[in-house]
Amino acid sequence: MTQNTLPGIPYQALLLGAVSLSAMVLSVPGQAAQSHDEGFYLGLGLGYASYSDDIYSSEVLNNLLAQEGIQPESVASSSADGDDSSFSYKLFGGYRFNGFFAVEAFYADLGDVSGRLSWSGQGTLVDATVPQLWDVDFQAEDMKVEVQALGFSAVGTYPVADNFRLYAKLGAFWYNTDSRGGWVVDATSGIGGIYMTEGSWEHSNDDHSWLGAIGVTYTLSEAIDINLEWETFQDIDFQYGKNETSDFDVSVFNASFSYNF
Repeated sequence: MTQNTLPGIPYQALLLGAVSLSAMVLSVPGQAAQSHDEGFYLGLGLGYASYSDDIYSSEVLNNLLAQEGIQPESVASSSADGDDSSFSYKLFGGYRFNGFFAVEAFYADLGDVSGRLSWSGQGTLVDATVPQLWDVDFQAEDMKVEVQALGFSAVGTYPVADNFRLYAKLGAFWYNTDSRGGWVVDATSGIGGIYMTEGSWEHSNDDHSWLGAIGVTYTLSEAIDINLEWETFQDIDFQYGKNETSDFDVSVFNASFSYNF
């Protein structure tokens, strides 16, 4: 699958730059900064969001074929092509009760992906007046899904060295998925029958699910922390076609800076 890019800038370059900048900052000699054991904090993160392949799965394709009354008998070709990654960002804030536990709330834009599905072969058409095999070409085009999330998590931290802490998160999030796309069916029969139809969809879905994360924090100064994190957002529903629903997961690697009050 192809990958999204920012205008003129690949995500990989953006993240590599952020990580490289962090590494240069960390390499500057100086006294160890004191870790933050209590108080409020706010932060901003930039990330690389990887979407699971469920958006372009055989389940989605079969549901789209079924909604058009196509019952496949034999397959000539079947393909899926689309993005599986996107730029993402997150705004977050929390309260640290001590050196081992905090609570955190966030807003995240997980970006968007787009692609297409195609299928061709022989099958029967439910709406056909005469039962027979048809040569069918089906295209689902301009499929796009975008996700925004709002949630909270409990954060457990553990110091492992001067200025370094490992942490893990477990929480819940509420999300909105916007999805759109279209389909075209072109079928012919052996006795000269022609069947053509097309349509489009545009859906918005709101629901909630759960998340988890692991990461490492470097305390740069009394006010600034640098975080590298992997986070997973599970079981995100999206609607497609006339009224079909499937789910997918999004994993995000992000680099963030947080300010401690």
